[in-house]
Amino acid sequence: MKISDKYLAGFLDGEGCISIHRHKKIRDKYKQCDLRVEIVNCYLLVIREIAKRLKTKFIRKTRQNPNWKILYRISIPGNKAMQILKRLLPYLIVKRKQAKLAIDFQKMKNQKNWKRMNRDKYNKLKKSYWIKFKKLNKRGIEK
Repeated sequence: MKISDKYLAGFLDGEGCISIHRHKKIRDKYKQCDLRVEIVNCYLLVIREIAKRLKTKFIRKTRQNPNWKILYRISIPGNKAMQILKRLLPYLIVKRKQAKLAIDFQKMKNQKNWKRMNRDKYNKLKKSYWIKFKKLNKRGIEK
């Protein structure tokens, strides 16, 4: 099975998630923010082929209820996620805004002055991106 960029973009639009993941580093009072692209599905053959195409791995997640299907998850962080999103951007429809924001976030994070920025300004900037993503990824009807 050959996975094209168009197919992959459609799959990401329907079964994927583009987000900024917030977490604390151990003994650090400031939250870290990382770009992440995830694709989750129950169909092993497709997940295996997508993982191969993206040159990454997938994990198997068993479910609490024995009647539920097994999930397979691909999780791609940071710069690798940005490169994939740049390639898929022309074909994305549903997640186009998230992809553009994610690329912008990662480019800014890669700038040399990002880490030398005033700590408060740095945290406000990260939080502003996180809030924008939270609004874009909110469940429910778009208004």
